[in-house]
Amino acid sequence: VISLLQPSPETVSLFDEVILLSEGRIIYSGPILEVESYFQELGYKAPKHIDIADFLQQVSTDGAEFFTPSPEHPNPLSSHELARAFVESGWGKLISEKLKTPPMYSWAYEEDGSGGSLRKKQIGASPVAEMMGVKHKYANGFFRNTHLNTRRFLTLWLRDKRVIIAGAAKNILMGVSVGGVFANTTEEIDLVGALFQAGLFIMLGAMQNASSLIADRPVFKKHFEANFYSAAPFVIGRSISSVPQTVSDVCMFGTLLYYIVGLAGRDDAGNFFIFLATLICFAFTMQQQLAVFASFSTTSGLQVLSAITLLYFILFGGFIVAPDTIPDFYLWAYWINPYAWANRALVINEFSSDRWEDPDEILIRLGYTLPRSNEAYGTEWIGWSFLFMGLYYILCTILCAVGLTLSGEKVVSKTLQFDDKPATEGSGQQEFHVPFVPVTLSFHDISYEVTASTGSDKLRLLNNVNGLFKPGRMTALMGTSGAGKTTLMDVIALRKRSGEVTGDVRLNGWPQDPISFRRATGYVEQFDVQTPQLTVKETVLFSARLRLSQDFAQDEAEVDAFVDVVLAAVGLESLHCALVGTDDGMGLSFEQKKLLSIAVELAASPSIIFLDEPTSGLDSRSAMKVVETLRKISNEGRTIIATIHQPSSAVFEMFDDLLLLKRGGNVVFHGELGDSSSKLVKYFKSEGAPKIQFGENPANWMLTVMARDDMQDLEERWLRSSNFAEIKQELASIYTNRPDDGTKVEFEEEFAAPRRKRRDLITKRLRLIYWRSPGYNLARLTVSATIAFVLGSVFILKRGQTLYSETDMRARFSVIFLAFIITGIMAILSTVPVMTNIR
Repeated sequence: VISLLQPSPETVSLFDEVILLSEGRIIYSGPILEVESYFQELGYKAPKHIDIADFLQQVSTDGAEFFTPSPEHPNPLSSHELARAFVESGWGKLISEKLKTPPMYSWAYEEDGSGGSLRKKQIGASPVAEMMGVKHKYANGFFRNTHLNTRRFLTLWLRDKRVIIAGAAKNILMGVSVGGVFANTTEEIDLVGALFQAGLFIMLGAMQNASSLIADRPVFKKHFEANFYSAAPFVIGRSISSVPQTVSDVCMFGTLLYYIVGLAGRDDAGNFFIFLATLICFAFTMQQQLAVFASFSTTSGLQVLSAITLLYFILFGGFIVAPDTIPDFYLWAYWINPYAWANRALVINEFSSDRWEDPDEILIRLGYTLPRSNEAYGTEWIGWSFLFMGLYYILCTILCAVGLTLSGEKVVSKTLQFDDKPATEGSGQQEFHVPFVPVTLSFHDISYEVTASTGSDKLRLLNNVNGLFKPGRMTALMGTSGAGKTTLMDVIALRKRSGEVTGDVRLNGWPQDPISFRRATGYVEQFDVQTPQLTVKETVLFSARLRLSQDFAQDEAEVDAFVDVVLAAVGLESLHCALVGTDDGMGLSFEQKKLLSIAVELAASPSIIFLDEPTSGLDSRSAMKVVETLRKISNEGRTIIATIHQPSSAVFEMFDDLLLLKRGGNVVFHGELGDSSSKLVKYFKSEGAPKIQFGENPANWMLTVMARDDMQDLEERWLRSSNFAEIKQELASIYTNRPDDGTKVEFEEEFAAPRRKRRDLITKRLRLIYWRSPGYNLARLTVSATIAFVLGSVFILKRGQTLYSETDMRARFSVIFLAFIITGIMAILSTVPVMTNIR
């Protein structure tokens, strides 16, 4: 079963049956050879120039143009009526009868009572069910799945050499930096501070790596739903694979810190290994704690939960607020805090070494005493710390597996509907048009070379390409995969930043000036990105205000009216107040976002518009609508150049010219297509190509011809053809004759808008983005208020005192320090992702 968007007739002919949907209803399900006759009985007849795939697509959306009234069906049928007609048809009744027929086989199995093995019921069992592989939910056992997941994650880790090297550099730098601050100190509080910094480093490192599980979650969901494995092998395998990285990180950082600071006098090996073991155990515990949050939350949610966890671990970890200073109502937070157990183990390990004469007195002075007593913690608490962190790690592993199993990717994707009918003339809307200079874009002997990734050899991606793109015409760039379609367009559009480009590009005979060229052109990327928080009109207005010449853009009313004209041209006028939205929520559909991307470029009133695969990812109807929009823009006198992949016959017919490339960047054909691609077909037939079949898509036919064994020298035939000679002659006339001064495209400034206007518009846009992100703002305010309350409530019972102990004062200073740390961390976690998305 395969779903298709823009299938060619040749592809459709390979299928046996087709299921046609319209607004969630089945309007046909049956043999593909019978589908045309079925719809013909309902009044829908496919014209000869429309292939079956395009015809079915049109019928399922709006097939009124193919409808012929009859006494039985005087009007075109709606989606509901088409679905009802199918249910009442012979094919629909046949399906209903099959559904009512008792199943031939039973897949049910029951316990045999002898130990849990399965046996088939006496009802006839499917032969497939007899296979051993389908008797179990997963093909492999628990340990095999864990082993496979571990190998997979280890492979991914080993192949990411840059992360390993960057991690090693970070660990060494931080070890030297933190160790250098406390080098050779003998002050007790400084040593506790160094141990606190060790735990803080581990927590920040775990927070940095936590988001990787969110990136792994879609892969897990795919494997889990396909019964590859359950959540437990995935979580355990991921944890095991992190052992090399975690141990190496802690050993590098911990060893440097230990010996630079001079912990335990640098002489006690047992003390050193307990120190490293404690840090390693805490690192695994912290990673698994954040993995629990990453198993169900979004990226922004993970950042908030991580910040709160960091605050909780640090505040009640025993350093910021000493254990004997923590209020009774927060003691529970201290005892279930894994960092408190790790910090306690590190402190006890340090001061119980031979370096110190009276460890108990030091621990009491630092506040590390048992609750409601003045008795210092003993060395046995180090063992209890390992036990607690081990149990905590196991609990987090279980919760992570449960979170992955229960968390579903809740996608609420709603697209906005709009009227497809073109705006009628005389609607009362005053039109404003920005003048532009029609441009003939010519290029001569364009070549492009890059250095091979596997060595120093040069790869030639474009080989002496010649051609012309004329105003008022649409040119399609096509070819086999890797032929250099997008590369050629990027080279001409000055979007290549590497490699070596040779050749000459001219606009109306004038040499290509980078500043003027960029001002006079627009480029629509294949997967363009617009700001989700802005409306359709605001997005286009932003482009117009920044890119239109100031001779026109001074009058805001005229700019606004011009944007309305642009939206009407692309058919988005009814959605001018709609938010762009995101792919996984309310917003524009993929087709509408394509049209919006075109509108954003059209708002600059360019002479030339480049488009990279504007129809990819669209169904036949949507692709046709996008190309019809381009046709309308081209008819205004603009030059349209687009790379096209697998166009339907109707879409291909909309283009005027074609530049066809083959692998290596060699031209195979360039020129006018003609009616029904007659000139293209004529050229290839003159070179010995087989006759095109009736109804065959010329775009697919020419690619098939290029793949023939007897057509492998088409680039050489092209260089000898009369078509190429005509293009060379036309290029020669452009280069020899002086161009008209009135056709020169020239701009003095790199940017259309002055610096102050650019700054004001960007600032206003950023304010609007933040204002329309209520969830983001609410999360930041909530977290800030929660943090402020928790920090303040620690000392709520000791307000108004006139005398404070040294421990109390140290706790207050530490909380002030923590407030600054948390503020900085929150700024990083909440602001950087937003700005990254905006970028």
